[in-house]
Amino acid sequence: MKLNKIFRSISLFASIFYLFLPGLKTNANEYKKGFYSSASFGSGKYSGILQTHNDSGVLANYPHSSGFSYEGSIGYDFGKRYRIDLSYANNTSKIEEGNGTHAYFSSLIMNGYIDFQIEKSKWEPFIGLGIGTTNVDGTNTCFEGGVDHCVDDVLTLGVSGGVNYALSKKVDLTSKLTYYKFDDITMIDSGRVINANASSNVVANMGLKFKF
Repeated sequence: MKLNKIFRSISLFASIFYLFLPGLKTNANEYKKGFYSSASFGSGKYSGILQTHNDSGVLANYPHSSGFSYEGSIGYDFGKRYRIDLSYANNTSKIEEGNGTHAYFSSLIMNGYIDFQIEKSKWEPFIGLGIGTTNVDGTNTCFEGGVDHCVDDVLTLGVSGGVNYALSKKVDLTSKLTYYKFDDITMIDSGRVINANASSNVVANMGLKFKF
């Protein structure tokens, strides 16, 4: 699935829940304030780099394949509907062609979530927005020799949607799809400037959420 279709799907997901919000009845007695943490694992895919070289005008395409991802977070649930957390997410992405090396994306994101607990159900859909920073490490993708600076820190926006399933009063099974939009990434490989504009990650994780 193309990244723009995934982003539209997440937007549609959020719109549907806002549309039917009055119909989602909440049992307030089951909401408790307090801290929580989560840990999840899954797979993520970087959009790759599509670049026009200034010297030749040749369009270069560097597609990436999916790689392993994980995320850990600690947050606070305000009860009823809203919660926030600070998450650390890491994703590895491999260049499909050429030397087949990996790039690493380490994101520190502050997230805000809206939960939609359905009355008399263990299912709890949610949507979220986040902002933070991502360290992009492309050292292994750069050619040896010359002047190299293949690491960059960029502003990152995150849009997520998913669902929690209550295994007990203290533990939820959680799954989440997140779209990370990066600011322009700039690196220097063998003296040549490489700009990755309008690039992104799409990550799907599943794990556990622990309530304290």
